[in-house]
Amino acid sequence: MDKIYSIPKSEPVSFKKILDEFVTELKKTEFPENDQDVQRLMGMERKNTVYEKVKSSTSLELLDSPDDVRVAPYVPGISEFKRKTTKQNLTIDARLNSVQKLIKEKEASYGSPFIKTQDSFKQVHTPVNPADHNLEPFSDVVISVRFYRPKTDTPLKRRTYPTFSEEFKCLGSNFLSELRDKISCVCNKKRFFELSENPKVENPEKLCDPGFFFIENTFYNDMRNPANADYSEVIREWSRKKTKCYQKIPFQTRRMEKTRFIDLEVSLGFPQLYQHHGNCEHLFTFSYVELLSIHTCLVRELYPLLKSVNAYNAKFCHMCGKREYVYVVKNSKRQLHDPAYLCSVCFISFHYVNGKKVDEFNAYRLVSYNEKLDDHECFIVEHLEVFDDIDESVEEEEEGPGPSKIKKEI
Repeated sequence: MDKIYSIPKSEPVSFKKILDEFVTELKKTEFPENDQDVQRLMGMERKNTVYEKVKSSTSLELLDSPDDVRVAPYVPGISEFKRKTTKQNLTIDARLNSVQKLIKEKEASYGSPFIKTQDSFKQVHTPVNPADHNLEPFSDVVISVRFYRPKTDTPLKRRTYPTFSEEFKCLGSNFLSELRDKISCVCNKKRFFELSENPKVENPEKLCDPGFFFIENTFYNDMRNPANADYSEVIREWSRKKTKCYQKIPFQTRRMEKTRFIDLEVSLGFPQLYQHHGNCEHLFTFSYVELLSIHTCLVRELYPLLKSVNAYNAKFCHMCGKREYVYVVKNSKRQLHDPAYLCSVCFISFHYVNGKKVDEFNAYRLVSYNEKLDDHECFIVEHLEVFDDIDESVEEEEEGPGPSKIKKEI
């Protein structure tokens, strides 16, 4: 990893050791629980008058002023203020050419699915009722795990950079398998087969779901399902026979469903690997470690807790730009992109005429046939069979490949 991403690797740290050190430091510190404890720690046990004077002079209420600007506390995903448009925020003459140009650019960008944005926070409702809290403060560590899409080589031979995907908060007592079950990926619980000849056929059920975390020269395999294969076996075999530089590395294997985060020793900030679905790779880093406190979520069932997600994770149709893609088209001479991501409407209307495949291409569907269909898509799907029985001798209005008659009737 350090050779591929040019990131220096720091000395691995033990999460269990960090927790023990936190607890040891806390035991050395005495936290006052009432005014008597504060007065005693200040050495004013018999100076009640002086203590009351100091207390009143340092009150936080003295910091308030009627003329202060109101500051709203920032909570990711939650805001009590309604966002204003560019026009509402204008305090200068709106007739200026520069202002008119700004308004035009802003209005054109609103709603565009192709605009890249910063990390958007997914709102997670944390229970505020103390009765729901089942974790004791300072009893565990909270570990931030950030996932990235790895960099790849594009057809133009330009190397892309890792892109942030999502971030989780994990307890030291969480198993690695609990985190794996919450990782978002289009490949989760799906098998993809080429279906361009019959776009209505369903993808077969996925009976096994192997995968592993590669952390500090150890493969943590998911063996909850006996049918899961050990993906790391072929990698370890290759390292033993084909490469001299890796023969001395003591690669180990463990089961992720039996390994807790507290048992790990990792290099903070250094990229690790999660791989599943054959060759679907996700990079991740252990970015931050803190002690569980009253300011963090104290509900065990919510962990691993999704903290943030990249808003650009969702891809939209390359043709209409309005709906999420359902089909992936490859090796098509009629598409500008390879692979091309298309919704059901654009895929069926552009690649099929009279219910028959136009030109050569490979197609894969990422969801069930009737999943994620709106009214418009349902109409096209239902009428696709109507054109399957059309007599081929009937002359078409337009020759050559092009949008199907389904689109014309709509």
